[in-house]
Amino acid sequence: MAVNKCCFKNEENKKPKPFDITGIDILNSIINGLIPGLYHFRCHCKEVPVQINSIDEIELIVPESKIQYLFKSKSGWIKSMGYQEKEFSEFVDMLLQKTKEAYLYGNYYKENYNNFGFKINLNISIPGKNEKIGKTYNVTTNYMIFPNKKLKMNTPLGGWQ
Repeated sequence: MAVNKCCFKNEENKKPKPFDITGIDILNSIINGLIPGLYHFRCHCKEVPVQINSIDEIELIVPESKIQYLFKSKSGWIKSMGYQEKEFSEFVDMLLQKTKEAYLYGNYYKENYNNFGFKINLNISIPGKNEKIGKTYNVTTNYMIFPNKKLKMNTPLGGWQ
């Protein structure tokens, strides 16, 4: 499902809720130039069925500062999953791939929706490495949904599931 060119799974809590006009005075709103739309006043968004057929269609916007933050603040987490410092770039590549998979399969939930956009938490499973092989670590990562199948990273690792 695409809303204003942003792609969402067509399920509850995975896309914006339609604007509820039951609690407003429609006549006064129209007189004041506030015409109720699909999601808010003056909204021009439309819901259009769309399908993401491949992980390759999803583009991640990953600011370098977020990766620096990951290594500075979360290196203990990464090491606790069995990844050594020399394997951190491999860890990032795998994290980004798992993020795309989670988005493709709708394994996310809405964190909040405001004037900045629709922020989601994605649930991902990270396989252990080295001495932690065989273990799986279920974590969340946080992104903002952008138009045209793009996600912008907010938090690379946000917590345990």
